[in-house]
Amino acid sequence: MATNTGATLDMVAGYNENRSSQLAVVNYMIPYIHLEAMKIIIQYLQQTNKLITSPLIVHNDLPTNDWTILYQLLAKDNSYQGVAIGRSFYEQCLPSNSLSIGFSSSSIN
Repeated sequence: MATNTGATLDMVAGYNENRSSQLAVVNYMIPYIHLEAMKIIIQYLQQTNKLITSPLIVHNDLPTNDWTILYQLLAKDNSYQGVAIGRSFYEQCLPSNSLSIGFSSSSIN
């Protein structure tokens, strides 16, 4: 499947300033998105021996977007292993049979 990234090319280094519709959805969803909920899930998996190693969190967005803030956040929080994949979620982003839990806070196209 071909990915059309032309719509976001003009947002390079200015994604945060050009994402008003995405920001509106995220702000609406904030009461339902809590890091504490993720921590509770991880803690449960650790207590039931279903999570033996520390979790690997994969952040996914188009490569044409500005990832600077994400990298700064990843550098500050070492409670988990974090990586970023610059790929459309319409494409396979991870190897087959490698995803345990998937979560999307918003996806507007």
